[in-house]
Amino acid sequence: MGKQSSVLLSKVRSWLHEKLPEYMIPTTFVFLAALPLTPNGKRDRNALASPTFAPELLGMPRGTEHAFAPPRTPTEVALAAIWSNLLDLERVGIHDDFFTLGGHSLTAIRVQHQIQNRMGIDLPVEIFFEF
Repeated sequence: MGKQSSVLLSKVRSWLHEKLPEYMIPTTFVFLAALPLTPNGKRDRNALASPTFAPELLGMPRGTEHAFAPPRTPTEVALAAIWSNLLDLERVGIHDDFFTLGGHSLTAIRVQHQIQNRMGIDLPVEIFFEF
């Protein structure tokens, strides 16, 4: 993602945070030069890329607006593996934001269960919303 796109994304997110509750704000954004049209001149929703593919269109992994910093400790590696699996990402860095990566409240509950099952840590789900 270019610097201009990153700045625009930041401004769009800030504006949406002022207008909407958190749960209504999209986790993925795709910037297009133009919307695809049908032969009749209507917007062709079927021709739009799935948000799953948006990061590749933008040239970077979802949710990373900074340099990638890999997990360093066994705990970070375990947590990154859980996030990667549940968010369907190839990699997760230590500075990546859970919600920016596509996480939401239901995914947070899944992460909480995985942490409990794999690591034996009873983590309150509210912690996801504190940072």
